[in-house]
Amino acid sequence: MSVLEDAEIDGSLDAENALDKVDDPAIMANKRLGRPYCPTSCGNVSIPFPFGIGDGCYLDDWYEVTCNSSGPFLKSINLEVLDISISLEANTMLVNHPVFQYCNLEVALTDL
Repeated sequence: MSVLEDAEIDGSLDAENALDKVDDPAIMANKRLGRPYCPTSCGNVSIPFPFGIGDGCYLDDWYEVTCNSSGPFLKSINLEVLDISISLEANTMLVNHPVFQYCNLEVALTDL
Protein backbone atom coordinates (compact mmCIF):
# COMPACT_ATOMS: atom_id res chain seq x y z
CA MET A 1 0.00 0.00 0.00
CA SER A 2 1.31 3.46 -0.88
CA VAL A 3 1.64 6.51 1.34
CA LEU A 4 -1.30 8.05 -0.51
CA GLU A 5 -3.53 5.02 0.04
CA ASP A 6 -2.59 4.93 3.75
CA ALA A 7 -3.49 8.61 4.08
CA GLU A 8 -6.86 8.12 2.43
CA ILE A 9 -7.75 5.09 4.57
CA ASP A 10 -6.87 6.33 8.03
CA GLY A 11 -7.46 10.05 7.39
CA SER A 12 -4.16 10.99 9.05
CA LEU A 13 -2.88 12.92 6.06
CA ASP A 14 -4.56 14.66 3.19
CA ALA A 15 -3.29 13.79 -0.30
CA GLU A 16 -1.29 17.03 -0.67
CA ASN A 17 0.64 16.45 2.58
CA ALA A 18 1.15 12.79 1.72
CA LEU A 19 2.82 13.76 -1.55
CA ASP A 20 5.28 15.91 0.38
CA LYS A 21 6.54 12.74 2.08
CA VAL A 22 7.03 10.71 -1.14
CA ASP A 23 10.48 10.38 -2.70
CA ASP A 24 9.36 8.54 -5.86
CA PRO A 25 10.05 10.83 -8.87
CA ALA A 26 7.20 9.27 -10.88
CA ILE A 27 4.69 10.21 -8.19
CA MET A 28 6.26 13.63 -7.62
CA ALA A 29 5.90 14.43 -11.35
CA ASN A 30 2.14 14.29 -10.84
CA LYS A 31 2.16 16.57 -7.79
CA ARG A 32 0.01 19.65 -8.32
CA LEU A 33 2.14 22.66 -9.26
CA GLY A 34 -0.28 25.38 -8.23
CA ARG A 35 -2.84 26.11 -5.58
CA PRO A 36 -5.91 23.87 -5.43
CA TYR A 37 -8.61 24.77 -7.99
CA CYS A 38 -6.20 26.99 -9.93
CA PRO A 39 -5.08 26.35 -13.52
CA THR A 40 -1.53 24.96 -13.64
CA SER A 41 -0.84 25.54 -17.32
CA CYS A 42 -1.57 27.83 -20.22
CA GLY A 43 -1.06 26.28 -23.63
CA ASN A 44 2.04 24.13 -23.26
CA VAL A 45 3.58 26.24 -20.43
CA SER A 46 3.35 25.01 -16.83
CA ILE A 47 2.46 27.75 -14.34
CA PRO A 48 3.76 26.72 -10.89
CA PHE A 49 3.07 28.63 -7.67
CA PRO A 50 4.04 31.40 -6.71
CA PHE A 51 2.89 32.28 -10.25
CA GLY A 52 -0.75 31.74 -11.02
CA ILE A 53 -3.71 32.38 -13.28
CA GLY A 54 -6.80 33.91 -11.67
CA ASP A 55 -7.70 35.59 -8.40
CA GLY A 56 -6.13 33.94 -5.35
CA CYS A 57 -3.86 31.74 -7.45
CA TYR A 58 -0.62 33.79 -7.31
CA LEU A 59 1.54 35.09 -4.46
CA ASP A 60 1.12 38.79 -5.26
CA ASP A 61 0.54 41.04 -8.27
CA TRP A 62 4.10 40.56 -9.57
CA TYR A 63 3.37 36.83 -10.06
CA GLU A 64 0.02 37.15 -11.86
CA VAL A 65 -0.11 35.40 -15.22
CA THR A 66 -2.85 36.01 -17.75
CA CYS A 67 -3.74 33.32 -20.27
CA ASN A 68 -5.20 34.16 -23.66
CA SER A 69 -5.23 32.65 -27.14
CA SER A 70 -1.63 33.83 -27.69
CA GLY A 71 -0.40 32.07 -24.53
CA PRO A 72 0.63 33.11 -21.01
CA PHE A 73 1.72 36.67 -20.18
CA LEU A 74 3.31 38.00 -16.99
CA LYS A 75 0.81 40.77 -16.29
CA SER A 76 3.14 43.07 -14.29
CA ILE A 77 5.48 43.60 -17.27
CA ASN A 78 3.22 42.42 -20.12
CA LEU A 79 5.72 39.94 -21.56
CA GLU A 80 4.91 36.53 -23.02
CA VAL A 81 6.01 33.66 -20.76
CA LEU A 82 7.80 30.87 -22.64
CA ASP A 83 8.85 28.74 -19.64
CA ILE A 84 8.90 28.77 -15.83
CA SER A 85 11.27 26.47 -13.98
CA ILE A 86 11.26 26.28 -10.19
CA SER A 87 13.59 23.85 -8.43
CA LEU A 88 15.92 23.66 -5.45
CA GLU A 89 18.88 24.40 -7.73
CA ALA A 90 17.57 27.33 -9.76
CA ASN A 91 14.47 29.38 -10.46
CA THR A 92 14.09 30.81 -13.94
CA MET A 93 11.50 32.35 -16.19
CA LEU A 94 12.01 32.63 -19.93
CA VAL A 95 10.07 35.48 -21.56
CA ASN A 96 9.73 36.73 -25.09
CA HIS A 97 11.16 40.24 -25.02
CA PRO A 98 10.89 42.03 -28.36
CA VAL A 99 13.87 43.97 -29.67
CA PHE A 100 13.25 47.04 -31.79
CA GLN A 101 15.81 48.53 -34.11
CA TYR A 102 15.72 51.58 -36.33
CA CYS A 103 17.57 51.06 -39.57
CA ASN A 104 17.45 54.72 -40.52
CA LEU A 105 18.54 56.96 -37.62
CA GLU A 106 17.56 60.13 -39.51
CA VAL A 107 13.95 58.97 -39.86
CA ALA A 108 13.87 57.80 -36.25
CA LEU A 109 14.96 61.20 -34.92
CA THR A 110 12.44 63.11 -37.05
CA ASP A 111 9.64 60.85 -35.76
CA LEU A 112 10.29 62.05 -32.19
